[in-house]
Amino acid sequence: MKAFGADGITLQQFSEAAGGQEVFHLHFHILPRHEGQRMGPAGVMGDMAEIKANGEKLAAALH
Repeated sequence: MKAFGADGITLQQFSEAAGGQEVFHLHFHILPRHEGQRMGPAGVMGDMAEIKANGEKLAAALH
């Protein structure tokens, strides 16, 4: 929440093929949420430069 100025989070976990997995494993998606923001569709790969920048924000927030 700190890294993205979020009002809250959504925690997602997908399991098995019917749940949207192609490679079966356990991991969680922690999505920052802002008041009034609607959920987008699952399974859409993001822009790698934006993903890298978000990783840097998260790392900075942990220090």
